Amino acid sequence: MRKLNNKAIDDISYCNSEENLAVAPEKEERVGVLIITILLFVLIGIFSLFTPGLGPNLKNISLPQTEITAENSARVILQQGESGHYLFVGEINSKKVKFLLDTGATYVTIPPSVASYLGLFLNGSHYVHTANGKSLSHSTIIPNIKVGGISLNNIKGGIPKGMGGDKILLGMSFLKELKIIQENRKVTLMM
Repeated sequence: MRKLNNKAIDDISYCNSEENLAVAPEKEERVGVLIITILLFVLIGIFSLFTPGLGPNLKNISLPQTEITAENSARVILQQGESGHYLFVGEINSKKVKFLLDTGATYVTIPPSVASYLGLFLNGSHYVHTANGKSLSHSTIIPNIKVGGISLNNIKGGIPKGMGGDKILLGMSFLKELKIIQENRKVTLMM
């Protein structure tokens, strides 16, 4: 602004000068970056809601209790749930998962979406007989399974086509390596 006869007069040429025009694009650039950042977070949120294989919901799932025996081996205690099943948190390849103890399953059986989350490789396919009938299943070798303080490597697994949910059936390919005792609404697993 210039003063002419003690009156403030807006100078139109001041607004159009190169020096002042350089400020406007910086502000626009910051606003653009902010908008892009917000859109990116919104897209990530939407993607995470609708993308399978992002991991199981572990809310209200029991944790195995581990005791160390006098022989310095682990003893893992699983609590029976209200439904009569043994549902608990464990790990496959250091990722937390939801296990359902199933002595009737020949292999550790994993829903395809969970297998994707775990990054398991498929090693061929075959037909299996389940409680729901005949089903196509892919074979896999699970590098590591951990239940409480018990950890086993290179366990045979199956990934049945069409299996839904996020529960992994902890079957006999894992359990055959352990001693299993069931009493008083608890299952104890020992090496």
